[in-house]
Amino acid sequence: MLLSLMENYYNKKPLILSPKNFIQKLKGKIICVQLKWGITYKGKLLAFDSFLNLRITETEEWVEEKKIGLIGEIFIRCNNVSYIYNLGSN
Repeated sequence: MLLSLMENYYNKKPLILSPKNFIQKLKGKIICVQLKWGITYKGKLLAFDSFLNLRITETEEWVEEKKIGLIGEIFIRCNNVSYIYNLGSN
């Protein structure tokens, strides 16, 4: 029994997810992008390029958890991004 548990543990392959694969899975979904200096943008990810620059539509700008307004379509250069996460599937 112990041997079979050890075999299962050591034979598991780690989940490796590259940034490109991660962002590809977010394409067409509502995302949140936090910039290095604290501004947050929420919107639908339309596209990204090989440098991981982002094109987002229906974008809302948030500063210190307060919605500043709807700004439409934006382009975010990759070196400004602190983190990205999925807000929903629409």
